[in-house]
Amino acid sequence: MLERVVEGWLTSTTEIAFQVPFAQLLTTEGYSVLQGPAHHPFEHGKDIIARDPEGRLCVFQLKTGDINVTSLEAIQGQIHAAVTAAVSYPGMDQGKLADRVLLVCSGTASPPARDRLHAMNEGYVSKAYARVELVEMEQLVGRFCRAQATAIGIRDLQSLLGLLTSDGSGEFQSGVLLRILQGQLDTAVVDGGEARIVRALSDALLTTAYSMSPWLLCGNHLACAQAWLVAAISVLRCGVRANLQTQRWKASFELAVAAARANLDALVGEASEVHDLVLPDLSEPLVYPTRALAICGWASAYYLSERVCADPGPSRNLAVSVVQRELPFVKVAGEAGAAYLFAIARLLELHDHTKSAIELTAGWLRTVCQANAPKPAPSVSALPNLYYSLEEALQIQCGTWPEQRTPERFDGRAYTAMQAVDWLAARGAREPVAAVFRELSRLLHVDVEPSAPYRWLEMRDDEAVATEMLLPCPSSWAEFRRRAATPSTHPLGDYLEQPGLITPYLGLLLPHRFNRRLASLLGQMH
Repeated sequence: MLERVVEGWLTSTTEIAFQVPFAQLLTTEGYSVLQGPAHHPFEHGKDIIARDPEGRLCVFQLKTGDINVTSLEAIQGQIHAAVTAAVSYPGMDQGKLADRVLLVCSGTASPPARDRLHAMNEGYVSKAYARVELVEMEQLVGRFCRAQATAIGIRDLQSLLGLLTSDGSGEFQSGVLLRILQGQLDTAVVDGGEARIVRALSDALLTTAYSMSPWLLCGNHLACAQAWLVAAISVLRCGVRANLQTQRWKASFELAVAAARANLDALVGEASEVHDLVLPDLSEPLVYPTRALAICGWASAYYLSERVCADPGPSRNLAVSVVQRELPFVKVAGEAGAAYLFAIARLLELHDHTKSAIELTAGWLRTVCQANAPKPAPSVSALPNLYYSLEEALQIQCGTWPEQRTPERFDGRAYTAMQAVDWLAARGAREPVAAVFRELSRLLHVDVEPSAPYRWLEMRDDEAVATEMLLPCPSSWAEFRRRAATPSTHPLGDYLEQPGLITPYLGLLLPHRFNRRLASLLGQMH
C-alpha cells in the first residue's frame, strides 16, 4: 500500500516540493544535511549538500520526471558545476570538491540517457573528479518506504486515502492531516524513547509530502503551504510536549517551515500577476469574497512572518499590492475570518495605512455587534463562532448546511469582538468603540485560553479555560487602554527563537485559537 502511495507522489511532485522530503529522507538515513533545500541564482548545481554516514561530502542535484537525452542535455551545465565547482559552506576548506555527486530523479532514465551519463563520467574520472551517481524512482520508493518507520493506524490510513483521492482544487483539509500527524506523534511519545520520537518526526514530514499530492498536481500553492504549516506545528507540538531538546526537532520544523514559505512566496507572486482571483464556479458571487479574504489573509500572514526572517522571500512586498487590490471585495461569513482581518490590518498599519487598518478593525467590531445581537429566534444572519471554519460558516450563511447537522445558535455571544476593542484601544481609537458600545454590552464575550503551551497547537483541549463576561455599562475607556497597553507573552516563546515566525499563521490554521492574547501578539509584530 505504502509503495503505491510513494509512487503516486513521486509521479506528481515538483522539483521544489521534492526537496524537503528528500532532505528529511537523508537525515533519517544518517546524513548530515549542510545546505538545502533552497533555490537561488548562486546554486552552482547543488540542490542539497550533505555528508553521508561515512563523512563524505555529497552534492545532490534533484530533478522530477523521467530523464532522456534532451532533458539530460538541458541540465548538463548544472551537473558539470556540481562536479567541478568547489563546495562553498562555512567552516569548510576553500576549494573543496564533492566526494560524491548524485543525480536524483523521481522517474527513470532512458537507455540513451544512461549511455550519455556514462560517457560524461569517463571524462570526469579521467580528470580525477567524482562520478555522477544516478538515483531513480525504483530506488527512491524502497528508501522512502524503509524510512517510514511509524505505522499509520487503519482510521488514519483511511483519512490519508481520503486526502489522496481529493481533487486538489480547494483549500487543504488541514484538520484531517493534523489528526493524522498528531496521532502518529502521540503514539511515539506514549511508546517512549527519544530516538523513537525523532524518527516519528521524520515520518510526519514524509506523510505530509504524500498527503498533498492532489493539490500539488493542481499547482495549488496555498494548499501546499497549509499542509507544510500543519506539519511544522505538529513537529513543534511534539517537541514541546515530549520535552525534547530543541536540536532534536528543530531540523524537521525548519524544513517544514521552509517548504511553506516557498509555496506562500509562489502564491503571492502569482496573485500579484493577475487582475483578479479566478474562480471557475457558478456560485462565484458568493464564493469570491471568501476567496479574497483567504488570499489576502494568507498573503498578509506571509508578509508579517517574513519580517522576522533573515532571508525574506522575494515576493514578500508584493503582498501589499495584492491586499490593496482585493480588500474592497473581502467579506467575512463567520468569526473564523477574524484572524484574516487582523493580519490584513497589521500589514496595512506597517505600511503607514493606519487609518485603513483602524477602519477595517472598527468595521469588524460593528459587524459582530450587529450580527450577533441577541434575537428572540434563531437567525442565519448571526456569525458562526470560531469553531466553524470559513467554509462551514459560508454554508450556514448560504443555507446549504446539511439539515441533519443543525448548527447551534450564535446570537448573543461573541468570540472576537473584544480582540477588536483591544486593538482599537491600543491605538487610541475611542470613537468606533463608543459608537457600538450599547450593542457590545449586550453580548456575552467568550475568550478561551489553552491549558498548556503545546495545546495551542491542537484541534481540541478539554482542559482549556473559557472566560465569559458581560461588559459593565458604563465601562472605563482608561481600563480598556490599560489592558491594551499591557504586552502579551507568547505561549511558545520559551521554545522558539523567533515565535513571530508562526504567530500570524496560528489563527488561520486553528481559528478557535485566535483569542485576545493571540490577537495582541499579532498587533505587536514589527
